[in-house]
Amino acid sequence: EKQRMHQLLSEAENMMGFGSWSWKINEDKVIWSDGLYRILGFNPADRVQLEIDVPKYYDWVHPDDLEGLKKSNEVFLSTGVQQDDYQHRIITQSGEEKILVSKAKVIVHAEDGKTPVLAMGSTYDATYLKTIQKELEKQVLKLDLSNRDLEQFAYVASHDLQEPLRKILAFGERLKSTLGDDLGDKPTLYLDRMLNAAGRMRELINNLLSLSRLTSDQPFETIDLNAFVLDIQANIEIGVEETDAIISIDDLPTITGIPAQLSQLFNNLLSNSLKFRKENEAPKISIQTAELTSDETEKYGISKNDFHKILVRDNGIGFANEYAEQIFTVFKRLHGRTEYAGTGIGLAICRKVTDNHQGFIYANSEADKGTTFTILLPKNQTGLLT
Repeated sequence: EKQRMHQLLSEAENMMGFGSWSWKINEDKVIWSDGLYRILGFNPADRVQLEIDVPKYYDWVHPDDLEGLKKSNEVFLSTGVQQDDYQHRIITQSGEEKILVSKAKVIVHAEDGKTPVLAMGSTYDATYLKTIQKELEKQVLKLDLSNRDLEQFAYVASHDLQEPLRKILAFGERLKSTLGDDLGDKPTLYLDRMLNAAGRMRELINNLLSLSRLTSDQPFETIDLNAFVLDIQANIEIGVEETDAIISIDDLPTITGIPAQLSQLFNNLLSNSLKFRKENEAPKISIQTAELTSDETEKYGISKNDFHKILVRDNGIGFANEYAEQIFTVFKRLHGRTEYAGTGIGLAICRKVTDNHQGFIYANSEADKGTTFTILLPKNQTGLLT
């Protein structure tokens, strides 16, 4: 039975790439499991010929990590506590470099209760994981730099486009007011179309500027969403009165967030509900809270206890649910400009805002049956609160 258990442990160590050891400190003798022999590049069957003590192990430690490992062991011997997840590199007999991570604990002390006599620990081969981690860190750094470049490019390009556009609008308006009816019907039509196109371009540029300015490094504050949404409702008061809209608001949570960005999020969603209303039916909009479903926690890899769920529902014209993800794409429109005004950036801004808050947003809809936007926001933005 003992031999069977040893075999099972050896197989488990081999599969998981780890090993265990015990260290008789006063004798400076280390007993290695099969897994550690494999990590060092040896066959466990050769253990009889391998007298591996601590000084011998140092022969395999990477020169750049040797001093750090020795100091860690000195602290361990004096305190009985080893730094958690102590990492060092070794060079095996075949010349292969490996990254090892170890944990250790003193389990027997001398009669004085302080001097360590016997320690046990485990070591695993983290080479593959650390290599992947470094590669991911490089890719994240490249992505961050690329995103910053794109944001800077969008800002500069949009800003530089403003001046010639202002001149087109200014001189176009001056031409129209100066010549007036003398232009004739066709030239006047052409001029009006030019001014309308320039106006749309200005709106696009302003929206692009808004999108490029949305970054996650802005200050986070504590926000009572109840008062916050009421303020946003006041901002769209004219649209509410003109459409006889009814907006109902649940008791909403207090969160940590970037006020200006969350204002854009809810303002865009409420404005969308007013814009895409049914022709002969007053808009009904509700803002509610709900508990996350198991599908949501599984899809986004989050805990229902760590996130708020907020639903923004309306009774508008809706859309085919196959477009539910496309609507968050910049400039993606499901309706023509002649039907509904806008640039197709509003919902892209909503997605960017939730991304900046480490949250999520998605939509469910059906033609002629309204739309529900689901917002998932973390209850705590650790380290970001001002």
